[in-house]
Order: sequence, then structure tokens, then C-alpha cells
Amino acid sequence: MDGPNRLEVLAISPNRLWKVGVGDLSEIDITFLSENLDAAYHPAGEHLLAFGTDADGQYGLWLATNQGTDPLLLAFDGLATMSDPAWTWL
Repeated sequence: MDGPNRLEVLAISPNRLWKVGVGDLSEIDITFLSENLDAAYHPAGEHLLAFGTDADGQYGLWLATNQGTDPLLLAFDGLATMSDPAWTWL
């Protein structure tokens, strides 16, 4: 089941990003970066932020759907280290 009432947590490793269902432990691979450093769901659960590197070597902060599709590079800096993505109303 993959729907609006499904409870999930993000799991991350350097080369994989996936969702794990709470209660049933089912896994859905949503990897869209070559290297994953950190990720966070939007509170509504429809999008996520991720820090990492894409297939072309571009490091930055990415926005994607909760399925790992339509990634959009939001910010990048080759000299900066980004971590702990978070959502805020401010």
C-alpha cells in the first residue's frame, strides 16, 4: 500500500535512498542521486529534500517528489558542506 495514510520513514545509505513502511517494513527504493548524504520529508509527505551528488557530480540540495522523481537542484556550493535538511514555515 502506498497512499496518503501510509506511515513511512526515510532510510539512507551513500548509494541508496528508500522509504520503509512503519508496521509492515516494506521498502520502496526512491534513489535519485548517486551519493546520498542526508534527506528529510516535507511535513505533508509529498516532497523531500536531499543533500548529495547527482550522476554528473553536481553536489547540492535537491527537491524531489516523495517517489524520488522530478529532482530539482535548489542550492549548490562546491566549498560548503550542507547537512541536516529541514522544513520551516519561516
